[in-house]
Amino acid sequence: MLTISQARKVDALKQGSPECGLLRSLGMCFRGIFPSRDPGKLDSWIDDAFNSGLVALNGSHAS
Repeated sequence: MLTISQARKVDALKQGSPECGLLRSLGMCFRGIFPSRDPGKLDSWIDDAFNSGLVALNGSHAS
């Protein structure tokens, strides 16, 4: 849970950078995988992260 101040900061970051919003979304999904103990969810998350276009998550190198 975020405080109101933290939520406002997160919203500002997401508005300023779509990549930040995507990264946060992937992070929240990743966090939810472990309580479910469903390995299929991890496979799906890996696919989503790889296809996200976020270099830090898909192993691509910027040219």
